[in-house]
Amino acid sequence: MSDATRASSRSLWHRRGCGKRGGSTSASLTKARFALELLGLKNVTYEECNIEDLSSEIGPYDLCLCLGLLYHLENPVLSLRKISSITGEVCIIETQVVDEVEGSVEWGARAWTRPYQGILALLDESGEFYNHNSETGASPIAACPSPKALEFMLRQAGFRRTEIADPPADAYEQHRRGKRLVCIAYK
Repeated sequence: MSDATRASSRSLWHRRGCGKRGGSTSASLTKARFALELLGLKNVTYEECNIEDLSSEIGPYDLCLCLGLLYHLENPVLSLRKISSITGEVCIIETQVVDEVEGSVEWGARAWTRPYQGILALLDESGEFYNHNSETGASPIAACPSPKALEFMLRQAGFRRTEIADPPADAYEQHRRGKRLVCIAYK
């Protein structure tokens, strides 16, 4: 791993994310350009768009980053499918997560049940959204996954393998406590 990659991946643990409103904001693009300038990376393309409007015609990219965004989206499954369609090799997702839920549900009749694990928690971001807070999503509805739900959605989106990265000892407190995570998804 190059020093630039190490520095870049290490910074995932110390930031709270950017790129809300369903894609990259102008402020997020400015931050990304600054970080890449510091790392000395030149061969980088920027796309400002709504993640749900991504077209596979703009990819594939060897590496896609989805940092601090997924839990602000109304439709994370569609969004992960769109990200998968432009990912050539690896996608790194940094996201807030909720606690796991497991059980079984009647599936059509009392005798037919299906087990479930993982959950998408629905959150109301109306106040932040309607006040144009840059720390909210593309709509007032946010769907925050549990770790197992995230891994399941990534596999359904077309990633063959996922790996939850262990945070370093000096990581942001939510990462250390497992309330945020970094997941590496491989095509």
